[in-house]
Amino acid sequence: MKQTRNFDFNGYQHTRVMPLSVRLIKYYLMLAASASVIVIARLIES
Repeated sequence: MKQTRNFDFNGYQHTRVMPLSVRLIKYYLMLAASASVIVIARLIES
């Protein structure tokens, strides 16, 4: 958890320099990744 938190914090710091479109792309990529993890976990459980 510490590694991911540090990574997110560093990414948040860098987003100030990036354009808004890059921010949105990164945000949606993170959402898609977390959603796919949840779907895979449910498939494994069932």
